[in-house]
Amino acid sequence: MLLAPLLTRQYLFVIPIVLQIVAYFFLLRKMSLPTRYALVPFAAEWQLSKLLFRFKRTFWRPFVVTFVLVLSGLYINPFSGSSQVSAKLVIALAILVYGSFLLRLYRRLTGCFYKSVGKRVQMTILTWLLPPVGLMLMARRKQPYLGAPTLKPRKQYGPVVTFVLRASLALVSTVEIAALLAGVGFFTIREYNNHILHRRLHTDEGVLVQRAARPVQRLLLHHGRAEQEGT
Repeated sequence: MLLAPLLTRQYLFVIPIVLQIVAYFFLLRKMSLPTRYALVPFAAEWQLSKLLFRFKRTFWRPFVVTFVLVLSGLYINPFSGSSQVSAKLVIALAILVYGSFLLRLYRRLTGCFYKSVGKRVQMTILTWLLPPVGLMLMARRKQPYLGAPTLKPRKQYGPVVTFVLRASLALVSTVEIAALLAGVGFFTIREYNNHILHRRLHTDEGVLVQRAARPVQRLLLHHGRAEQEGT
């Protein structure tokens, strides 16, 4: 998270991404997972989440929200122009959303390498603040990989309770998407409304000028024809 501000800097955003790729490569190799996923940090975190969490949505929900927010921030343009502040605010929100997921991921990941609770807490905080450093320390650790955590058996519910739980999850997801679209739309309209209005007024002004010029053009054309007939 301490390297997150570099993600909004032009050209410098490459630095944390490259460091993350290198760290994930060594970590996945130590855990006997396919190292090709390290080329895309999100893919590496997807692989780890499948190992450490029960549900796929644990990864996909924050990932989709983060993806939409980042695209919105890039569309508003965080690198230049008068919209830099709003764009960086949107990207900061994306980092906060995904950072919350990473905190949960790293908390379980450290349990695969350290038995001591105190050591796990320390490494979780370090990895969350400086992911390349924490991941590399776990990957290059001399002690062997302890294995994936044992997940508790999934609770079984009746059909009515299962339907209510799924409907509630769908409702929450819908509200999240609606709130996300509303927030992105607000920032987009606030930043580009003046430009859109300016273009609209300029277009309307051109149409009005053309309409006002038509009677003059007709009068001149009629006057020219009358002169030709007179001669």
